[in-house]
Amino acid sequence: MAIKFEDWQDVKVAFEVARLGTLTAAAEELNVHHSTVLRRINNLEKNLNARLFHRHARGYKVTEIGTKLFETPPPPKHTQH
Repeated sequence: MAIKFEDWQDVKVAFEVARLGTLTAAAEELNVHHSTVLRRINNLEKNLNARLFHRHARGYKVTEIGTKLFETPPPPKHTQH
């Protein structure tokens, strides 16, 4: 069964957080504010009804569910919606 995503930008942002480990690093990579990164992660988790990251003072660690999602390649960086 395929997962339907409400917004691919949310997925793209989550992949960057998974790859880089912090909201700040992902925000810098994507050239957005860290609050945008947090909002998009929260939106994605709400839409999937699943926690994708463990939040720690030093960064974000991918959960088991997140690991399954992030095993597939992210949307291309150049894709804008």
